[in-house]
Amino acid sequence: MGSQHRVRTMLRLPIFSGNEKSQSTLLDIFKKWAGNFEIRATKDRMTYWVETPLQNDLGIIQYTSLHFDPLLHPRGEGIENAPGEEQFSSLLAFGLTCSNENLELPKKLHEYFLPQKLLVDIAETGLFGLSGSVWNSTPVEVGFDQVSQWWEETKLKSVNLPQVIIGKSKNSPLPVLDPRVLAKILSGVAEVYFASTPSVMEAMNNEVGADQIPSGSIRIIGASESNPSVVYTPKRIKEVEAKFGRSAPLDIFLRLSLNGLLKNDIPFDEWKMLSQPVPELAPHNIQSLDDFETIENLNYQIDFKESVIQELHHKIDSLETEYKNLENKLVQFEQNSEALSSRVQELTSQNQEIYLNNKQLKKELKIELKRTEELRPLLAEIISTHKLDSMDELMEYIRSGTLEPDEEVIETFEEYNPSTLTEVLQRTRAEYHDKIIVLDSAMKSARQSTFRPPTRVWEIILAFVEKYDHILQRSNQKKSVNLQELLRETTAASVLDISNKESKPTMDAFGDQRRFRHKKRNIEIQAHIKIGTQHDQSKTLRLYFCFDKETKKFIIGHCGKHLDTVSSN
Repeated sequence: MGSQHRVRTMLRLPIFSGNEKSQSTLLDIFKKWAGNFEIRATKDRMTYWVETPLQNDLGIIQYTSLHFDPLLHPRGEGIENAPGEEQFSSLLAFGLTCSNENLELPKKLHEYFLPQKLLVDIAETGLFGLSGSVWNSTPVEVGFDQVSQWWEETKLKSVNLPQVIIGKSKNSPLPVLDPRVLAKILSGVAEVYFASTPSVMEAMNNEVGADQIPSGSIRIIGASESNPSVVYTPKRIKEVEAKFGRSAPLDIFLRLSLNGLLKNDIPFDEWKMLSQPVPELAPHNIQSLDDFETIENLNYQIDFKESVIQELHHKIDSLETEYKNLENKLVQFEQNSEALSSRVQELTSQNQEIYLNNKQLKKELKIELKRTEELRPLLAEIISTHKLDSMDELMEYIRSGTLEPDEEVIETFEEYNPSTLTEVLQRTRAEYHDKIIVLDSAMKSARQSTFRPPTRVWEIILAFVEKYDHILQRSNQKKSVNLQELLRETTAASVLDISNKESKPTMDAFGDQRRFRHKKRNIEIQAHIKIGTQHDQSKTLRLYFCFDKETKKFIIGHCGKHLDTVSSN
């Protein structure tokens, strides 16, 4: 080995698999990655290991070992196997050593440890388990209807394997970091999640409670026993880069690698198989870890506490500023109280004047009504000429000829945060009446609904607008329109869960609930978008819609609670 310094363990991963060919597959991957390697064997153990110089001028060397050992066999002492992982187990370990006599360098030796492509190669096979979970190097995208189940599973899995949640910034719909890159960097040490849309991010924060992911931040669940929930705020990310000279992903990797040594304790010293001279090889358990590891964990905790304190100082400053503003407003209010009193008197006299004006306006209204009666024959002639069915269609015809917008403006999620479903449908009527008809029945169901967040429905409206031209073209060409297929494509609302029709028993029993009135027409609407499957109406919504070939517009008939079905009754 050429070094008189002992190897310091950086990362240790117990690997499990239920596939009989996993052992040979794992060995093939290791050989391809290692290139030149050595095999050390005893009666009880086979070890494959490779020596990799990292910094020749500093004397830093990485050792990687792959162990096949009876002590790691299922039902072996000190190892708890995940369900179904009963045929094969192994141990992969990484360590660093340094021959430089500089006493300061070993204290920072861990900073030279980098993410390993070997871990990504193993994960991409899909054959191996790690800490009770399937080992993978790809991020998991969380959908709107998956939030509740995702959080329950995340809390359970975080006991054995850290769970990393990538947040979004208020000013951007994109994740703070590229999920694919971070998942590869953290392969073997954590699982990575991100929200599919801004509304999903909002729902996730509502679900996680105290473990919320602030704007522009990254949250780690199960980081360590002493500090199980860690947040990397935008300020902390900048401080890590400035203080340690490394990126936030690398800092997270080093933190979780070191903390993983405590969770993945193994009842033997994996470096005893290395050739001499390697004196003073220490067993790796929680009592015998180097002081450096303990100090490093304490440093991380100190940094975190300092960031929390700084955030509290900012909040205090903000509250003090707000308090001063309120004091100023109170003084201003007191100064204006006398003026307000005189203003009340003035308004009283004005109210009397308004009353008299209203009487005059009523007289004028009667005159205008008489004039309108005189116009009725002309309006009737226009309706007949243009083959219009009603006064509503006449008004729509007039508006279409005189109020044609120059440019359609579609606001993004970040520019619009509706407070109710009713607000969303009212805005839809105002901005997209040329593409979407919102029936009064939809407005009524929206007013009765407690669903949150309404932003999700606004995203669905934008998806309708996005696909409108394509659907209209197919309709004009008398081609079939499969709403389920078209709207399940990636849109402004991400992937939508859509049913084209209801079952025959449901239509036989509750078909009346799916028949809606529009301009003397009865329209049966079976296609609907499904959000949630729970009894809690605040988390469940059904939006019934169709594309009407007569009006060449989307028609929304219902936007609210789950309608009756045979299965639900």
